[in-house]
Amino acid sequence: MAFSMMFDIFLNFYREHPLISLALLLILVYLLVRKPKTFSLVLGIAALFMGVLYFWMFLAAEKANLIWK
Repeated sequence: MAFSMMFDIFLNFYREHPLISLALLLILVYLLVRKPKTFSLVLGIAALFMGVLYFWMFLAAEKANLIWK
């Protein structure tokens, strides 16, 4: 559930800001073609950020669970 919420947030951002989305996509393609090490570093940082967000949303959902009350 938390992953679908994060996916929905990113999808809404890309729909509302198409120019920023295109610029980010072009930067990522440039990094993939010209600087693969930097691309993998950026991808790793993004994956780490997504993991932290997923864990944070999981903890927030568990805090609202009846077990903790």
